[in-house]
Order: sequence, then structure tokens, then C-alpha cells
Amino acid sequence: MVHQDEMNSLCGLAINQDGLFYPQAGWLSPTELTTNALKYAQQQGLKLLFEHQVTQLTSQQQHWQLEVTHQATTYKNTT
Repeated sequence: MVHQDEMNSLCGLAINQDGLFYPQAGWLSPTELTTNALKYAQQQGLKLLFEHQVTQLTSQQQHWQLEVTHQATTYKNTT
């Protein structure tokens, strides 16, 4: 993670945000990277539950079962 002042200097531009810097690739916005990574994961079948509490996590042979705020959900093919 690079502070915005150093980011501006490294890029030679007024980025004015903290971020990730890859010397051969440039600058990545952590917020945009996370947002787009989650969107892509949803397109691939990931189910997101925000503001839920996982109350129990149980391994059952080839899958996991999560108890999420009064709701049992089974997830297969997880790592």
C-alpha cells in the first residue's frame, strides 16, 4: 500500500489517493479492484451476504455448511 503523496510521485500524476503500485504495471485503486473482483466473482456464481453473522461453520465431507443468522446454507466445491 502506497500513500497518496508517494503514489503521485511514482506515477508522475496527481492520483491523490492511496493505492497499490506495481512497478511494471502502474497503479490500482483498492476500492475499484475490490468492487470489480466481487462483481466478477458474482458472475461466476459467488453468493454474497452482507451484514449477516455466521453463527456456525461445519465441514461435511465435500462441502461446507454455514449457519447464517437463522438460515442454513450449504456451499459445495469450496476451498
